[in-house]
Amino acid sequence: EEKSEEKSEEKKELSEMEKRVLEVIAGKPSATYAFISDNLGISETSVYNAVRHLKTGEWIKRKEGKKHGSWVVLKKNI
Repeated sequence: EEKSEEKSEEKKELSEMEKRVLEVIAGKPSATYAFISDNLGISETSVYNAVRHLKTGEWIKRKEGKKHGSWVVLKKNI
């Protein structure tokens, strides 16, 4: 009996919300989760999840630390 390995493949395409979060970050690299949440009218949890996916997909990265840092957009496919 063969076992098929079903690994959850990382999504290559971004959701509409992830695209909107990426646009805000591109326009304001110092944006906080609260700023993005207020700007887009979505919860901070939704922002956190979108940012997590953007980071794991290497769309963005954080530089200079969590508190006083900023976002760097690594690729833009909007």
